[in-house]
Amino acid sequence: MAVDERKFSRRRALGAGAALVGTGLAAPILRQEFARGDNVVLPTEEEYLAHLQEEYSYQEQVRMQAQACADSCGNKEFWGSMAFAQSAGDNLKFKIFVPGIAGKDELPKRSPTPTPTTTPTPEPIPVIGADRPKWGREVLLSPVFKGPSDRPYVGLTIDDGYFSRDEILNTLISKNVSATFFIIGSLMEAYSDFIRRARDSGLTERANHTWTHTDLRFKSWSQIANDEMKRSQDYSMDYFSETLQPYGRPYGGNRNTAVDSAFADRNFRDILWNVSGDAGNYTPSQLVSLYLGQLDRMANPKGSIILLHFRTATAQALPAIIDGIRARDLEPVKLSKLYEGGRV
Repeated sequence: MAVDERKFSRRRALGAGAALVGTGLAAPILRQEFARGDNVVLPTEEEYLAHLQEEYSYQEQVRMQAQACADSCGNKEFWGSMAFAQSAGDNLKFKIFVPGIAGKDELPKRSPTPTPTTTPTPEPIPVIGADRPKWGREVLLSPVFKGPSDRPYVGLTIDDGYFSRDEILNTLISKNVSATFFIIGSLMEAYSDFIRRARDSGLTERANHTWTHTDLRFKSWSQIANDEMKRSQDYSMDYFSETLQPYGRPYGGNRNTAVDSAFADRNFRDILWNVSGDAGNYTPSQLVSLYLGQLDRMANPKGSIILLHFRTATAQALPAIIDGIRARDLEPVKLSKLYEGGRV
């Protein structure tokens, strides 16, 4: 049963960081996250866009790190992800992630998957998420900028969940495109009808975008692993009988070794991005040019992970972005398709 949105607070969420710019008065800067614990704040879209503007610089840092990773790792087609070799802050050491191998020119040849001699034991009910990758801890501790590039796929991911949900889902359905939704955990109750409709479409999957959408670098292991990651996973199972895919995404892409470890301890891997920009102040037509232009500038755009948000301008730009991706002989897919077949 859908929750009446009127029960949620819509007050203006301006934090103590409101600022004055220059010598004249300026609009206060929005610094407080909206989804906070049990007191969910549903903002107006104007408030949300101001919030995204605050987050934009963090997202751009991730995209630029992804570019540095591409420059460092090269642009070969391979079945592993572009990722950090070591975690932590500004440590820009990268590797093309293949378990046990870093910095080698040649990748090991994979043996074909053996045919099982016995019928596998079926997963317990609910059997939703049967295509969920099963990664070991070494993989889970390797934050990703870009996915496997051995096939002409790009990962389409859409974050938060405040606005334009039906418009975006309708576009995916009409164009038969799959995507991964990083819905903030504490919004799941407010938008339960949408989540069920997205699930029933067969085109979408949900990943873990934490419960409160706050900067995790200042939280303890228990707060990250339990209050943020486990709580979102448990709620999804309890209310939607659906596991979240093993992909986690921290607010703004802000992460450190503690965040990586807490994610891995809850069986989630940091999935970042190498294509982004809709948190900026762009029109729909500008967004189309921005996203397709980033793909055009890559020597090898296969395996790119695209970050979008549930907002009006993005919903309006999405049909042309999808058409443009396909015109470049690429196919936008959900992350579980990008990582299928044992890819890391």
